[in-house]
Amino acid sequence: MNMDRERREFEETGRAQDPVRPYPYEEEEVIIEGPAGKLSGTFTYPSNKSSFPAVVLISGSGPQNRDEEILGHRPFLVLSDFLTRMGLGVLRYDDRGVGQSEGDFASASTYDFAQDTLSLVEFLQSRPEVNKIGLIGHSEGGVIAPIVASQSKAVDFLVLLAGSAVTGEEILKLQRKLLMDASANPVWLYYEQEKVHAKAVELVKEKVSPQEFANTLRPKVEKYVNLVNKKGIANLEVEPLLGQYIAGYQKPWFQTFLFLDPQKYLTELTIPVLALNGSKDLQVQADQNLSAIDKALKAAGNTDYEVKYLRGLNHLFQECDTGLVSEYGAIEQTLSPLLLKEVQNWLSRFL
Repeated sequence: MNMDRERREFEETGRAQDPVRPYPYEEEEVIIEGPAGKLSGTFTYPSNKSSFPAVVLISGSGPQNRDEEILGHRPFLVLSDFLTRMGLGVLRYDDRGVGQSEGDFASASTYDFAQDTLSLVEFLQSRPEVNKIGLIGHSEGGVIAPIVASQSKAVDFLVLLAGSAVTGEEILKLQRKLLMDASANPVWLYYEQEKVHAKAVELVKEKVSPQEFANTLRPKVEKYVNLVNKKGIANLEVEPLLGQYIAGYQKPWFQTFLFLDPQKYLTELTIPVLALNGSKDLQVQADQNLSAIDKALKAAGNTDYEVKYLRGLNHLFQECDTGLVSEYGAIEQTLSPLLLKEVQNWLSRFL
């Protein structure tokens, strides 16, 4: 299989911001030994510099390739190209079990992904041309970055893009409300959903068996399905919906996500930090998380950080109308120039 040809063909028919070879910088395919097997990535770096800072790009939740590809967009390809043209080295990689990387994604948690990222930091440490190391994390990557920085003194700075700073339980509760409001669904539907979710979380906290989880949650799901169907909101069936809850809430990643508190790691950070959130982000709401990041970094005694709202941008940092997930693929823009300018202005200090 000619991977280079396939990648070039995708670039030539991709989104408007996708870079196209030949690039004005070096591009190196790398294999890095991680805790669960080999991690495959791409390291891009300036051709005309003998010394430069380098960053690791850490993707959001779900199995992601090195470009963080979603709905025809490749945000990390666009970002890595932008940063490398600035003069930084950029290491991006396929998540464990994704693309050309080894390992089992499904059995891993956020803490496992943090260990993978530590391996990438160690790789950059081994490169004599790298003079500073930073982490740029998007969404869950914005949680992983502080975990890694709290464990490695090799990390010199962080950029958190739509990173959460409260527990997953809190994130999901507000996320469901925002998505419900933006979709113009009736308010009562949100509260009925919350009854099911709250019971599911309670059962996870009690560490019940999968069978007990299903048996106890079933009446709640049945009541919800009957009500929604009766009101004509949807045409749901109990078994498929119950199955979704069982599959989702029993995953190691999701159980970690629910209760992991990023504050524990943010309050240890005294290195420079930039935190950016879009004002129309319905997945990781800006007010909820930027205020928590600010509070945590103040508690750490950090005097070198910036938290900032980016007006009109969604969770992927696209200019948007509503912020709904359904817009992501329809928007031609991959990354807003506003985001790129903010990142450029802040990172230029390390060049």
